[in-house]
Amino acid sequence: MEVEPVRGDAKSLRFLTSSGTRRIIISRSGWRSIIEEDWHQFINQFPVQIEFRNSRNQKVTHFEAGGRIDLVISLPDGYQIGDLVHVALPACLSWIQGGGKVKRFTQDFEGKDELRIPLIVTSKIDGKQHFAVCVRNMFKEERASSPGMLTVEGQ
Repeated sequence: MEVEPVRGDAKSLRFLTSSGTRRIIISRSGWRSIIEEDWHQFINQFPVQIEFRNSRNQKVTHFEAGGRIDLVISLPDGYQIGDLVHVALPACLSWIQGGGKVKRFTQDFEGKDELRIPLIVTSKIDGKQHFAVCVRNMFKEERASSPGMLTVEGQ
């Protein structure tokens, strides 16, 4: 197989088949680019507290299928204009939004030091499941912090 550039970001592939040489042109134009970010690079850059609370505002450490809980994300040093939180939930938890079970989303703190996100335990948890949270600032790129990989456990 031989790869050669064509125009723009397209590539031409030539390969030999039983009926002779074939050429395929592959173009990425119009494709969305994928941006990969490692939240581990932001471990504890500034304090971010994560906990789960029930409807009586009691701390929850174990989860049961069908349960409703709040994911509480706090900024002990206070909110800064532009602070957002990115959340990647484990398989067992969902944020119900627009009729769908959302697993990955971003929310604005909107001037508050604490954000409460209502979640539902949508499946049984065997052992532990992992999730991640990262606080970023939309104006100050260097302001980012993550408490690292977090876990939830079943009853």
